[in-house]
Amino acid sequence: MKLKNDKTLNIALTAVFACIVFVLSYLGSFVHIGAISFALTLIPIVLGGIYIGPWAGAFLGAVFGLTVLFTDVTALALLSINWFYAFLGCVVRGVIAGWLPAFVFKIAAKKSETVGAVVASVLAPIINTGIFSLCVFTIFEPYFTDLGQTLGYLDLGHFVLVGLIGLNFVFEFLTTVVITPVLAKPLLALKKRMER
Repeated sequence: MKLKNDKTLNIALTAVFACIVFVLSYLGSFVHIGAISFALTLIPIVLGGIYIGPWAGAFLGAVFGLTVLFTDVTALALLSINWFYAFLGCVVRGVIAGWLPAFVFKIAAKKSETVGAVVASVLAPIINTGIFSLCVFTIFEPYFTDLGQTLGYLDLGHFVLVGLIGLNFVFEFLTTVVITPVLAKPLLALKKRMER
């Protein structure tokens, strides 16, 4: 049965996904092992982008970025150093990590939705961590160098690879790549059924 108002449904679904992203982002800012925070936030961002579209992925990424910007201890420290760069490093990073995988899914899904979901799931953590790493090694290099030395790391590279990004990236990558395609399959099947 075709829904009469797909836009309303998409807005409502985006709001539901945004609530999930907010809760996971907020809770993730409190779950730390050393300097590393573990979160499952990329899963609903990618799912929302796959199910609703790239604009929803971008919006969900913005929700993620804003939540991190105002709740994460490290992001708050960066905000006090330079609000504009902190905004770029959190919010713009989230928007790109939400939009680009959804856009790639949209293209890849023409051949195979499963392949598209896997590719989108692989891209999201790579983009998220890649942009964060770029920010760490460029605009926030002095802050993270000092933080790494305070925590006993040899240098910035060692701190980033071992303490900041290494375990976090592996966790984000594995959970997003394993869980998202599994959840995307029934969501996409439901979407097809609703569009009939």
